[in-house]
Parts: sequence; C-alpha cells; structure tokens
Amino acid sequence: MAYFLQQLLNAVLVASLYAVLAFGYAIAFSVTKRADVTYGAIFAFAGQTCLLFADFGWNRLWLILPATLALGAGAGLFGGLWAAAFIGRAVMRPLAKASPNAVTVAAIGVLIALTESARLAAGTRQLWLPPLLSEPVRFWADGSFAVTLTLMQMLNTAVFCLLVLTGTFYLQRSGFGRRWKAVSDDAFAASLCGVNAGRVFLLSYCAAGLLAAIAGVLA
Repeated sequence: MAYFLQQLLNAVLVASLYAVLAFGYAIAFSVTKRADVTYGAIFAFAGQTCLLFADFGWNRLWLILPATLALGAGAGLFGGLWAAAFIGRAVMRPLAKASPNAVTVAAIGVLIALTESARLAAGTRQLWLPPLLSEPVRFWADGSFAVTLTLMQMLNTAVFCLLVLTGTFYLQRSGFGRRWKAVSDDAFAASLCGVNAGRVFLLSYCAAGLLAAIAGVLA
C-alpha cells in the first residue's frame, strides 16, 4: 500500500508539470491551429539557459547561492519569453495561414537552432544544480517503507497547479481572454469587430512561451 501511494504521489508531480505545459500549448494552438514542436524547445531552452547563467554566476561572478539562483531563473524566464516572442513574430504568425508543412519545417529549423545554440553555449557539458529544498517530508510509513516528498517537489506541484488555475480564471474573466477566444474561433471575424488579431496572436504565443519557460526553470 505504501509503495502504491508513493507511486501515486510521483505521478501527481509529473502530471502537474504536463498539465501546465499542456495548458500553455493549448493557448498557443488555439490561435495557430498548427502542431508546434518549438514549444518543447522553448521549455528545454529556458531550463538550459537557467543552468548556464547559474553556472556563470557561481563560477565566474562568485555570487552567493540565492543570487546565483535568481540570476539563473531570471535569465531562463527572459530567454524563454524572448524565444517565444521571436518565434511567434517571425515564424508562426507569417506561416499560420500557410500550409501545415511550411509550419512544420520552420518549427523543426527553430528547434534545431535553439537546442544547438544551448549545447554550444554549454560547451557540450552537462550542468547540474545542487539539490535544493531536498529535505524529505514523510506522509505515511508502512514498516521500513516511508511515503515522502521533498519540499521542492511540493513547491513545484503547487506552482504548476496555481499557474493553470490562475490562467484559466484570467482567460475566463478578462478582456484579453474574450479577445483570445474570439480570435481562436474566427480571427477574420474578430478583426471585423475591431480586435487586433495579430496582437492577440503574438501575446497568446508569448503567454504560452512564458508558461513553458517557468516550467523549464522549475523542472
């Protein structure tokens, strides 16, 4: 029973990560209407950028650990948001009305560019952060087997769930959410009603990229 509960908790951790990634992907897909492999690249690029700048801050700038983590997290979020803004403006928006093959080819090219740039910047090294908030919290024990989670795992799960709930509430209640829904249903009709469909498209893609970047930094 304890082993089953431990696996269930482990599944919740992974499911919360997938949930926030799926939520962000749905925001972007609703306006692009195209399968987009670059979304996963933004996730990985943000995480790798976080590691690169954390390594730079610790080994080159001699920062203390909190400042190192803040530098890495800030760089990762900025890198992911920048990548999303560039991809949305230069790739997805011009090709969204073209054939799916054009979007697929361009997306694969962007994916290769992002992953290779991160690999070259890291010098083909594997970078790892030290374990953070790794103290286990015991929920239940059955004999010698204890059901535990670390503080970081619980923090990540809480943040991922909060992002999905907050994003859902915002899309349902805000003016931007109504414009996003209109553009998702029919971008041309929304434009006739005075909605700047191009701006909504770019903001939606950036919002999706920001969610991917947050997930990448925390993961």
